[in-house]
Amino acid sequence: MGEIIKISVIIPVKNCEETIGFQIIALLNQSTTIPYEIIISDNGSIDNTKVVIEDYLRINKNIKYLYSGERKGVSYARNKGAEIAYGDVLLFCDGDDIVEREWIEEMYQGSLNFDMWGGSLDDKILNRNKNRPAGKPLFMSELPLFGKTPFIVGANFGIKRNILEALGGWNEEYDFGSCDDVELTWKGMVNGYVIGFCQK
Repeated sequence: MGEIIKISVIIPVKNCEETIGFQIIALLNQSTTIPYEIIISDNGSIDNTKVVIEDYLRINKNIKYLYSGERKGVSYARNKGAEIAYGDVLLFCDGDDIVEREWIEEMYQGSLNFDMWGGSLDDKILNRNKNRPAGKPLFMSELPLFGKTPFIVGANFGIKRNILEALGGWNEEYDFGSCDDVELTWKGMVNGYVIGFCQK
């Protein structure tokens, strides 16, 4: 009898052949004993993203590839990944990032204290100066603000499965790079759920 999966890490991807391998390796080398799975939800890649992922599927049974290109959008890809997830704790990250070694452990601890929670982001490590977004460098030690209200960034987002279902999932009207994370956070707050921040 296998281990019971407690955490599902869901990664929406589209044309991430150059970066997804680094994220998978980082997730496979987590310093945690908590059973987890990795679900890669492919929102219609036309490059070699699937080929790269297939190399890892052969070596780890807890990695799943899901094609979710029937409808465009990061929210759709996240929802489709959540539909096949085994874990009661859902963690969302992106295919062009690299999580730290303690990420899953720290984010799991967040699930013991919060209903929805986020972690820090650092845009300096993976981006050269010319590739960074406009504005000051991003390094979060708390939840960022949209206006005056905090929200959880979708690239480092934790939520309990039953709460995501109660909120109706991610709003699929949003495309990649939009404010679906802001909306989901605020919907949770309006409905009385506790949001919080983890350091990883």
